[in-house]
Amino acid sequence: MRHSSILVVDDDPIQQTLISGVLRSVVDVEIVTVRSGREAVRLLREGPVDVSLILLDVYMPEFDGAEVVRELARLDCTTGLVIMSVNERALPSVQTMAKGFGLNVLGAVSKPIDQNNLAQICAWHQQAVQSVASASIASGLKGRRMAPQRFGRARERRFGSAGDVRAQAS
Repeated sequence: MRHSSILVVDDDPIQQTLISGVLRSVVDVEIVTVRSGREAVRLLREGPVDVSLILLDVYMPEFDGAEVVRELARLDCTTGLVIMSVNERALPSVQTMAKGFGLNVLGAVSKPIDQNNLAQICAWHQQAVQSVASASIASGLKGRRMAPQRFGRARERRFGSAGDVRAQAS
């Protein structure tokens, strides 16, 4: 049985192929890959894709992982997020930033993905899928398929409205 997709955001086609291949060998989900942060944000904003987990590379040209994190926060994305990087020292700062924005950060892994990372990513994916199922049952939608909630109403609480910003500035 297929669940919702895993979105891999990485500008390196070799890393995309490696990550996708390893994930496909272990989990029965569609793996969607994009090469830029802009593509990822556009896909999540406009696309019909049902994403339960996002694997986000930190270092990408033009629109990097930190910029994607900011955009996901603006969109009130609640999809599970895993931060990836070849530079392990960058992981804690981007992870902290994403959590500060209220994103559903499940963890961070260093690249290249190995068997230990893969096991952890699979566990995070299962956690994301189960949280969607729990939300579905809790809201009385038993037996109906519910897409992961990507966008909520928390945006105004976190960012305030334009009127709030002007009031604070004066």
